[in-house]
Amino acid sequence: MRRQARLIPLLVAVACTEKPLTVADVAERASPSIVLLQLVVVSPSPPGPAECTAAGSSWTGTGFAVAEPNLVLTNNHVVAPCPSPTPTFRMVAKLPDGKTARFSIVGRDSLTDLALIRLEGATLRPLEFATGDSVRTGSETVAIGYPDGDNLGTTPTVTRGIVSASGRRAAEVVGNVFIGLADLIQTDAAINHGNSGGPLLDLTGRVVGVNTLGSDKAEGLNLAVSARIAARVAADLAASGRARRAAFGVTDGFAITETGALAYEG
Repeated sequence: MRRQARLIPLLVAVACTEKPLTVADVAERASPSIVLLQLVVVSPSPPGPAECTAAGSSWTGTGFAVAEPNLVLTNNHVVAPCPSPTPTFRMVAKLPDGKTARFSIVGRDSLTDLALIRLEGATLRPLEFATGDSVRTGSETVAIGYPDGDNLGTTPTVTRGIVSASGRRAAEVVGNVFIGLADLIQTDAAINHGNSGGPLLDLTGRVVGVNTLGSDKAEGLNLAVSARIAARVAADLAASGRARRAAFGVTDGFAITETGALAYEG
């Protein structure tokens, strides 16, 4: 019988009126739960983009602990950067203490651009997802991640901003994978290459979103998958390796697609 991950710390952070922390306090509390992820091509699998067919090509991203003892949430495009047929990767996480650990993929959901991974031989303190009314337009946010891998050093980068809007939608091709996202949080906290998969936090230190996209068309327009969607998908991936979909209504001969189902759920 398959063991299911303990997801209680991930799911039950209730809305509250705690005194806000400083940005420095949020970063200090959250950073021990955040990891740098690196994928290196070991065995190329042509045909495909040049970076996917050359041994030694690498990608980096960010992830954060969401369930004990060793489950980490990140973006799907971080752990699946190449189209099928996919090359063989060496997948390594750099831990907050500077050590490294191999990781494996528990489950992926390309539609929400989320993936759950399992660290080997490492345990991190999970971050909690926020619920309730903590995501309000104008409320402050803190983004933490590794915008340039470890080229800038071994500690993550911290940026701050506000919630510019919520309930956004976007369709994007990221790392050769189409993603159709709903219930996004728009923030002006900087989200750069390598920040993908890192947490967007409120001033209680809880996760309000998973950093996903930064726009190259407008300054300060960055998007994160909401905690509501991310918590549900993470729980699904931990339980079965797949995200559940829901659809509702009379189709009148039209097919209900995953994108349409997600839009309904969002």
